[in-house]
Amino acid sequence: MEIKEAHYIECQHCNNSSYLVQYLSESEKTMMSCNKNIVHFFDGELIQKTGTVSSHVVYLKSGFAKLYLEDSKHNDLTVKIIRPCEFFISPGIFTDHKYHFSLKAMGDCQLCFIEEKTIREILETNAKFSFEYFKNINSFLLSIVQKLHSMATKQNTGKLAETINSINSDIFCVGSQKLKLSISDIAELTGISRDSTKKILKSFQEEGLLEYDNGYLKVLDKQKLIQISNKG
Repeated sequence: MEIKEAHYIECQHCNNSSYLVQYLSESEKTMMSCNKNIVHFFDGELIQKTGTVSSHVVYLKSGFAKLYLEDSKHNDLTVKIIRPCEFFISPGIFTDHKYHFSLKAMGDCQLCFIEEKTIREILETNAKFSFEYFKNINSFLLSIVQKLHSMATKQNTGKLAETINSINSDIFCVGSQKLKLSISDIAELTGISRDSTKKILKSFQEEGLLEYDNGYLKVLDKQKLIQISNKG
């Protein structure tokens, strides 16, 4: 983990800024820049741990990170892959001040850690930013609800097809940055065992629905995967 000094000019001219930045005034950008640290993480490094103190909002400047739930048997469930130019707020930051998810780097990535009090002040005074900010949170909550519904109602084949479609449409479309996924990564995203994931992936490849080579997925028949996902 490498920490770099933050300079106020960065938020104004950052090439990896969220669309939300357009709703900030120049003084708010300066305030955010002066109250953040830029940290570089290497592949597999733990960024935040469930149960630790939540005092900062995380903004992913580059790379990918997985947000996941842990259990005592290390059967992790990945609830979301954080993409470049995306904020993540712990649900506990404004309540019990604890992280309720763990976050880990997927490949090298760079993050901004913005002080909670800075975000709170902007949310209290900037209505447009607040509206867009909470729209993002609602989208995150809806994605969790959809994942829970899928896990409760679908067979493993349908779950995996849904996961692959989600990866294909929501993650691989991020500029030139490409995400490498292990079998374990895909299993944790889907909520099924590694062995089941490997078996179903192989059958999808044999049917010509996708290619999976050295950690990289390529969808060949999106419509068929959608049908399998809908069928459940």
